[in-house]
Amino acid sequence: MATKILEEFLEEVAPEEVGAEVALENPQQADYQLQKIKKINAEMDAVEDFARSQIEAIENWKDGRLKTLQGRYDWLAKPLEIYIRALHRKTEGKQKSLDLPTGKLKLRADQDQYEYDEETLFNWVVDNADYAEKYDLVRVKKFVDKKNIKDFVKTTGEIPEGVIITPAGEPRFYIEFKETKEDATEKDR
Repeated sequence: MATKILEEFLEEVAPEEVGAEVALENPQQADYQLQKIKKINAEMDAVEDFARSQIEAIENWKDGRLKTLQGRYDWLAKPLEIYIRALHRKTEGKQKSLDLPTGKLKLRADQDQYEYDEETLFNWVVDNADYAEKYDLVRVKKFVDKKNIKDFVKTTGEIPEGVIITPAGEPRFYIEFKETKEDATEKDR
């Protein structure tokens, strides 16, 4: 399997592209390299687009199947829910579950849901400081302001304990392409 993949790769790559790095001697050669890279980028974009469309098709298929299956599940589960709720009422709330050979039917009380208006709640806590202290309603979170630490290091030259600075090193290499009429035409396809 790996040999086949390697053979396919070698067929796609021109012989001069395999092996040692190519030494460029003039701007024309550099521009030619950029053109080749630009074509590879276009191929990579095409692969991404194709993969995205396939993933979208699979997601749509999955969503459709799950919707159908969820409908069947709900249709089969509803009579079971009605049955256990009737049993619960009949036993005046004592029976909350039913153990069957295939599984259990259960009723469980949910937790109350809380929604908070942060600003209003904060103002209430400030106005009711005695409650806040007695019931420990406020938690103060301490954190280091990393932007100010960077400014401190730049200003003083001193590096605080717990800070490790990794020098940036050489400038990063990247390629920026100019869009041509040909590129615009390919995008329209």
